[in-house]
Amino acid sequence: MCNFLTGINYSFSTIAVSETWVSDNEIKSLYNIPGYNFVCKGRDSRRGGGVLKDGMNYSVRNDFENTQHCESLFIEVKHAYEKITIVGVIYRPPDGNVGDFNDELQVILDRISREVKWGFLAGDFNIDLLSHVSSSFKDNFENLLSSHCFYPTITYPTRVTDSTATLIDNVFTNHHNLKLKSSIFETDISDHYPICVYCGETSVAVQTGADYDIFKNDTKTPNLLKFKNRIASYDWAEVYSERDPNSAFTTFLSCLLESFNRNCPVRKVTKTKYLRKSPWITNGISKSISTKSKLFYKYRSNPTKENSTAYRNFRNTLTKIIRYAKSMYYVDYFDKNLRNSRRIWSGIRQITKGVGNPTQSYFSIDGGVTSNASDIAEHLISYFSTIATDLASKIKPTNKPYSAYLTCHIQNTFAFNPVTHEEVLLAICKLLSHKSPGYDNISSEH
Repeated sequence: MCNFLTGINYSFSTIAVSETWVSDNEIKSLYNIPGYNFVCKGRDSRRGGGVLKDGMNYSVRNDFENTQHCESLFIEVKHAYEKITIVGVIYRPPDGNVGDFNDELQVILDRISREVKWGFLAGDFNIDLLSHVSSSFKDNFENLLSSHCFYPTITYPTRVTDSTATLIDNVFTNHHNLKLKSSIFETDISDHYPICVYCGETSVAVQTGADYDIFKNDTKTPNLLKFKNRIASYDWAEVYSERDPNSAFTTFLSCLLESFNRNCPVRKVTKTKYLRKSPWITNGISKSISTKSKLFYKYRSNPTKENSTAYRNFRNTLTKIIRYAKSMYYVDYFDKNLRNSRRIWSGIRQITKGVGNPTQSYFSIDGGVTSNASDIAEHLISYFSTIATDLASKIKPTNKPYSAYLTCHIQNTFAFNPVTHEEVLLAICKLLSHKSPGYDNISSEH
């Protein structure tokens, strides 16, 4: 998935995945994508799925997941100036009863309607909307969605083989935005084509990224010179006259920020949001990923033996190259940082991010084994609360006063020298410019 997102050079706000066939711990390690938080709901003997979410404000809605005839996961996204949005990923097994699934879906749609929120229901519903065969279950499914003002955003096949083409994956929404756009990506990331919906103010542009506005101080050289001259000529008598350090600092900070904001005014800056690609994905590998996608499209458009062989050979070779590039990147990374424990642990966390140890469900207490949560908690509390007492009881009592251990007497005293301007300037010069600003919100590079 990382290679696919890198290839299209676009960062989606939400990514829904289903039919993962892996456990919770495996899901978190496989879907370790920079810039996203992964919320998952795996099952021991079934497919499982999850939602990848970027840094926006969201919460998991467990009250939507009481379903027996489908696998589902829902989150609630809060926007600053828009209506709250419910995003759900749903997988309906093909052997499940469509009627029972429709009953559960109605409960979900009723709740979204009562809460008066936007809703996006994405996933594999295993109900072919392009099928010409009449079915009461399929008709009821479509009528149920339309009666709650939900409509499909995808109208072309999403699962294509050499002999079939079906529309079983979709994103249903009640967000009636005239500028809403949808797309299907013909790629080999799965046997189902990935689909996407864009709800921004502009049309879909998967090659350029998403524009967004931020506000920051204009710190161009002329403005910084004005700010420095203002600070150099400022009368700090009011600060020096303060006897209370806290009041002096508050006065100093107020004068500093007033001068900074006046000489470096806040401006709107438009930036483009791109997905941060993996460091081992070179420009050559990125071009190869695009070539693989073109070969796959050519094979799907004209499924001849020659096209199939060309695509599969190129895909297998590229997979080996990417795996080798990743392994060599970490070999080189650890060799360069052999004496830097901080960097070493950072690299280990990059590799193992999302791989957690399973929760211990039983403990050995006083020679017996128990899985009772209350007994385990009581034993842990008792153990940690008596560590100091147990340790003190093992120390032999003595009648010696503490002064008996202080045999080396030092008659001299010491004092710290006053801080000089040179020491302050030296400390400021050592600040790293790429670190976050301090309490004054002024970057150290200025």
